Amino acid sequence: MSATRWLAVLAAAVGLLTTFAAAAGAATRASGATGGTINVDLQSDLDYTDPALDYYQPGWELEYATCLKLLNYKDGNGPQSSQLVPEAAAGFPKVSAGGKTYVFTVKAGWT
Repeated sequence: MSATRWLAVLAAAVGLLTTFAAAAGAATRASGATGGTINVDLQSDLDYTDPALDYYQPGWELEYATCLKLLNYKDGNGPQSSQLVPEAAAGFPKVSAGGKTYVFTVKAGWT
Protein backbone atom coordinates (compact mmCIF):
# COMPACT_ATOMS: atom_id res chain seq x y z
CA MET A 1 0.00 0.00 0.00
CA SER A 2 1.41 3.39 -0.95
CA ALA A 3 2.21 5.97 1.71
CA THR A 4 -0.49 8.29 0.37
CA ARG A 5 -3.16 5.62 0.54
CA TRP A 6 -2.00 4.56 4.01
CA LEU A 7 -2.27 8.15 5.27
CA ALA A 8 -5.72 8.50 3.69
CA VAL A 9 -6.90 5.32 5.42
CA LEU A 10 -5.43 6.47 8.72
CA ALA A 11 -7.07 9.90 8.41
CA ALA A 12 -10.41 8.31 7.55
CA ALA A 13 -10.21 5.92 10.50
CA VAL A 14 -9.39 8.77 12.88
CA GLY A 15 -12.27 10.79 11.42
CA LEU A 16 -14.71 7.92 11.84
CA LEU A 17 -13.58 7.22 15.38
CA THR A 18 -13.83 10.90 16.28
CA THR A 19 -17.34 11.09 14.85
CA PHE A 20 -18.49 7.98 16.67
CA ALA A 21 -16.78 9.01 19.91
CA ALA A 22 -18.51 12.40 19.82
CA ALA A 23 -21.87 10.72 19.27
CA ALA A 24 -21.19 8.21 22.03
CA GLY A 25 -20.11 11.01 24.37
CA ALA A 26 -23.33 12.90 23.72
CA ALA A 27 -25.37 9.75 24.39
CA THR A 28 -23.37 9.07 27.56
CA ARG A 29 -23.97 12.57 28.90
CA ALA A 30 -27.67 12.25 28.13
CA SER A 31 -28.12 8.79 29.68
CA GLY A 32 -25.46 8.85 32.39
CA ALA A 33 -23.92 5.62 31.05
CA THR A 34 -20.14 5.20 31.12
CA GLY A 35 -17.63 3.06 29.25
CA GLY A 36 -18.19 1.07 26.11
CA THR A 37 -16.46 -0.01 22.92
CA ILE A 38 -16.85 0.98 19.30
CA ASN A 39 -15.81 -1.22 16.41
CA VAL A 40 -15.63 0.10 12.85
CA ASP A 41 -15.47 -2.50 10.10
CA LEU A 42 -15.14 -1.39 6.50
CA GLN A 43 -15.63 -3.91 3.73
CA SER A 44 -13.32 -1.95 1.44
CA ASP A 45 -10.51 0.56 1.62
CA LEU A 46 -11.10 4.29 1.32
CA ASP A 47 -9.68 5.60 -1.92
CA TYR A 48 -9.29 9.28 -0.96
CA THR A 49 -10.56 11.74 1.61
CA ASP A 50 -10.28 14.64 -0.84
CA PRO A 51 -13.68 15.44 -2.43
CA ALA A 52 -11.99 16.29 -5.73
CA LEU A 53 -10.42 12.82 -5.96
CA ASP A 54 -12.79 10.56 -4.05
CA TYR A 55 -14.75 8.08 -6.13
CA TYR A 56 -16.19 5.38 -3.87
CA GLN A 57 -19.11 5.44 -1.44
CA PRO A 58 -17.22 4.93 1.89
CA GLY A 59 -15.09 8.01 1.27
CA TRP A 60 -18.12 10.09 0.33
CA GLU A 61 -19.95 9.00 3.48
CA LEU A 62 -16.99 10.05 5.61
CA GLU A 63 -16.74 13.40 3.81
CA TYR A 64 -20.48 14.04 4.12
CA ALA A 65 -20.33 13.37 7.87
CA THR A 66 -17.25 15.49 8.55
CA CYS A 67 -17.06 18.27 5.92
CA LEU A 68 -18.83 21.62 6.11
CA LYS A 69 -20.91 22.54 3.07
CA LEU A 70 -22.12 25.93 1.83
CA LEU A 71 -25.65 24.53 1.51
CA ASN A 72 -26.95 21.28 2.92
CA TYR A 73 -30.20 19.36 3.18
CA LYS A 74 -32.22 19.47 6.41
CA ASP A 75 -31.91 16.48 8.70
CA GLY A 76 -35.12 14.57 9.02
CA ASN A 77 -37.56 12.35 7.21
CA GLY A 78 -40.08 13.15 4.53
CA PRO A 79 -40.38 16.25 2.37
CA GLN A 80 -38.46 18.55 4.73
CA SER A 81 -35.30 16.49 4.16
CA SER A 82 -35.29 17.57 0.50
CA GLN A 83 -35.05 21.29 1.30
CA LEU A 84 -31.70 23.04 1.00
CA VAL A 85 -30.68 25.26 3.89
CA PRO A 86 -27.56 27.39 4.37
CA GLU A 87 -24.85 25.70 6.44
CA ALA A 88 -21.62 27.73 6.10
CA ALA A 89 -23.27 30.26 3.77
CA ALA A 90 -25.05 33.28 5.22
CA GLY A 91 -27.91 32.63 2.80
CA PHE A 92 -28.66 31.44 -0.69
CA PRO A 93 -26.31 32.61 -3.47
CA LYS A 94 -26.82 35.55 -5.77
CA VAL A 95 -27.05 34.12 -9.30
CA SER A 96 -25.84 36.10 -12.32
CA ALA A 97 -28.23 36.96 -15.15
CA GLY A 98 -26.73 34.22 -17.34
CA GLY A 99 -26.94 31.67 -14.52
CA LYS A 100 -23.23 30.85 -14.76
CA THR A 101 -21.97 32.65 -11.65
CA TYR A 102 -23.09 31.97 -8.09
CA VAL A 103 -21.86 34.34 -5.38
CA PHE A 104 -22.03 33.04 -1.80
CA THR A 105 -21.49 35.07 1.36
CA VAL A 106 -19.89 32.93 4.05
CA LYS A 107 -20.95 33.35 7.68
CA ALA A 108 -18.52 35.46 9.72
CA GLY A 109 -17.46 32.59 11.99
CA TRP A 110 -16.17 30.49 9.09
CA THR A 111 -13.80 32.97 7.44
